[in-house]
Amino acid sequence: MSIKNLLIRKKSAVVDRWFDLIIGTYPEDSRRALSRKKDRFHNPIGFTISREIQYIYDQFVGDMDNEILMKALDNIIKIRSVQNWTASEAVSFTLLLKDAMRKELKDTQMDKKNIDEMYELDSRIDKITQFAFDIYTSCRERMYEIKVSEIKRRSLMAFNRLNENEINRDRN
Repeated sequence: MSIKNLLIRKKSAVVDRWFDLIIGTYPEDSRRALSRKKDRFHNPIGFTISREIQYIYDQFVGDMDNEILMKALDNIIKIRSVQNWTASEAVSFTLLLKDAMRKELKDTQMDKKNIDEMYELDSRIDKITQFAFDIYTSCRERMYEIKVSEIKRRSLMAFNRLNENEINRDRN
């Protein structure tokens, strides 16, 4: 059986392990709350991560539809880009898929064909990581644009208030 087919059969186990590894990147006090992934309203971050990694995994073992993949990555990266992490920390969750995959396949007998397939799967994860980094960069750029716009807006408001005070003082 091919590694890809084996990974399709083991989807639930790999995705659960991957989710646990991702949650492990958060501070201890956040881990408990995030691990309760089933409740969309009480735990939107854990729920979103849990849901989106399933879409990412489907693309990883499937046809790699970039549109579906990018949307799923975007939903996670939006969360991670506003957290106080470096770029590499924010996108590292994609690389954790390699660990989850290997731990689930640790008892699988590998021949030359399987090893070649593992290299191809590693390349897919690397590509997913590249997409995640591009999305992260775009999110951060957007955040900085919003901050600059807010600074401009506040400066204009302050200037207008100052100008109004000056006009009122001249009238008196």
